[in-house]
Amino acid sequence: MNILKAISLSLILCLPSYESYAADDLKACIKYQRADYTWSHAYAVRGFTVSGSDLNAFAREKGYKANYSSYSTYFIVPWDSGGYVSLDIGSSYLPSYEKQVRDQNNITWKIKEGWNYCD
Repeated sequence: MNILKAISLSLILCLPSYESYAADDLKACIKYQRADYTWSHAYAVRGFTVSGSDLNAFAREKGYKANYSSYSTYFIVPWDSGGYVSLDIGSSYLPSYEKQVRDQNNITWKIKEGWNYCD
């Protein structure tokens, strides 16, 4: 099993200090770029931020390789249907204006803080 499957199965339940991240429940509006370079509809989501070094430590503790940037911050969105997406937002704050970022699979997304004008 690779790191993505491992984290998607256990991130919410096993992250050692998930409770502290849950208190960091943030609202964001996200959409992804399709293979034909068009954009998906926007998703109003809730997630939390975590440092790349914490993500790497969690993965290594579980015995998986990880290549998250230790100096970056990631916005983690757990999906209701299972799994997650981790968006490299760079800083510990969600951007006020729409910003292009990449996820753990190198897919391009747009993200902005809040649900206002999320369409």
